[in-house]
Amino acid sequence: MVAFGPQVKNGPYGASKAAVNSLTQALSVELAPGIRVNAVAPGPIPTQSFLESMSLDEASAAKLESRMGLPLGRYGTPADIGAAVVFMASPASSWITGQCLYVTEGS
Repeated sequence: MVAFGPQVKNGPYGASKAAVNSLTQALSVELAPGIRVNAVAPGPIPTQSFLESMSLDEASAAKLESRMGLPLGRYGTPADIGAAVVFMASPASSWITGQCLYVTEGS
């Protein structure tokens, strides 16, 4: 969600996310009608990369998870993101293009 507003000490990251959204929209117009272009933006998923970038171990990540007040009460999983990607690649999304699907448990 940092693509839509400022976050302290995260300007370059936010700018890169906004660029992905803009590129998704631009390519969806340029490549239509034959190709649909969409993006999936995941919320916090405690992968190894996430833990390393946040300087956390699994126990610390679990403590942080319980204090974050996540609407659904948990971090996401790779399977949560995979399901969104499968949907976007399926015929069920055949009338969707130029969109970024935020899989973020509401935060």
